[in-house]
Amino acid sequence: MAELNLSLEQQWHVSNIKEIFENNSTVVAIHMKYKKREDYEQKLNWDLVDELDKIGVSGNSYPSTCYKAYLRTSPFVHMLPLFQSITGIVHTNDTDKVPEICKILLKFQPKKHLILGGLMDGKMHGPSTFVELGKLDSLEMEQAKLVGLLSQPGQGLVQTLSYTPAMLSLVLEKRDEGGEES
Repeated sequence: MAELNLSLEQQWHVSNIKEIFENNSTVVAIHMKYKKREDYEQKLNWDLVDELDKIGVSGNSYPSTCYKAYLRTSPFVHMLPLFQSITGIVHTNDTDKVPEICKILLKFQPKKHLILGGLMDGKMHGPSTFVELGKLDSLEMEQAKLVGLLSQPGQGLVQTLSYTPAMLSLVLEKRDEGGEES
């Protein structure tokens, strides 16, 4: 870090960024629309921070020079294009919280933020992945939909098997009669 002529504060930021990237399975980069380029003190919107805090997720923003100083020499160099402007990051080690994070980011996206992309389980993903995750229902809702889809074909079988034996034999006879005519 010394060869890059970073101040002590910038070196501290770089060490925080390193810790975030190396100790979290998910890091989402967001463009902060509400900040002016000359603002050195970059903070995430307080409303966003409050919403993230409710689900136990952290977020922050650092000067782009600090992101670049770390990313250029890190295994995450492929993420460098996401940090060309005023960029914040949201991070977690709990992959189950990623859809919730995305929902929160989408709630703030039109006016305050723009999802740029991010890292999930070591793989780089574009903004569309995070937008799609944000549009998913909760895990319980998705499971209920799946159960409904899987049980639909079985309902016809259950209905057929629930006929009285006399009715079932009548249905089968009618079906056999229809099959002989064709």
